[in-house]
Amino acid sequence: MVRSREPNTESVDDYLKAIFHLSDGGRRRVSSGEVAERLGIATASVTNMIQKLAAETRSFVDYERHNGVTLSRQAEFVINERYRPPIEKGPTRKQIRERMTMEHNTGR
Repeated sequence: MVRSREPNTESVDDYLKAIFHLSDGGRRRVSSGEVAERLGIATASVTNMIQKLAAETRSFVDYERHNGVTLSRQAEFVINERYRPPIEKGPTRKQIRERMTMEHNTGR
């Protein structure tokens, strides 16, 4: 059985979400220890995964040894697309005009 060298997508998502929440939405760098505590796993495992993520060509994280990790702009975009609640859209201008026309024609 051959193991894949690429991290599991769910696992990567867990790391990205943890970093996002701990960094106050990307406003500060977080340590591997903080991520490890949030995910309930060993700090060494977190550091290893973060280093792997940082080494990728299109990296989702910016990692500096002893300075922690933060999300790249690409990761912030992915997180916003996947995990932010959808914005409920109101009626379009066309729908408003149609409604106003109908109300005007019916005398309402």
